[in-house]
Amino acid sequence: MKKKRNLKIRFIENAKIKKWLIKILYAIIVICILYHVIYILNTSITKNEYFSLFGTSFLTVKTKAMKPDLQKNDFVIAKEKEGLEVGDLIAYQIHGNIRINKIISIKSENGTILYSTKSNENYYPDIEKITENQIIGKVIKRIPILGAFRSFLESKANTVIIIVLIMLKFSYNKYAYKQLRQRKRKKIKKEG
Repeated sequence: MKKKRNLKIRFIENAKIKKWLIKILYAIIVICILYHVIYILNTSITKNEYFSLFGTSFLTVKTKAMKPDLQKNDFVIAKEKEGLEVGDLIAYQIHGNIRINKIISIKSENGTILYSTKSNENYYPDIEKITENQIIGKVIKRIPILGAFRSFLESKANTVIIIVLIMLKFSYNKYAYKQLRQRKRKKIKKEG
């Protein structure tokens, strides 16, 4: 008797765990879909390769060049470029790439302000001088590891996985609905 009761309790506990796992999976799928929609709209409207909202840009550190200030896969928030000083970490675009480096000098040539930058990994400064038009913003916040999750959200593989999961969910719901209808028909036949 106790064995049957224990099996029933385990079954109920497993069913609860399964329901929670499904709810968590749905939440992850919804977050991924919302992020993709917002990301696509934002990058289409602003014509940028990065997510930007109200003068604040959200980036992911993809190299180890700025250790110890920034680690690979850190999530970085950069605010519009105002009051930049030597020693500030800035995000900027150069040759179609986004870099995050430290300002080591600021010079003015022919009315144009030029910034010299350097990564912590390099002994010498970067060859290219950065203009204000290339600067995305000054790094104001760093959140460790979150960049890896953001990279996952933006990956094409993730998009494919989400589409497959949605298709599987719809096909499962359709299958479950058909099974339910068949059970109701059988029940009606037995009663009638």
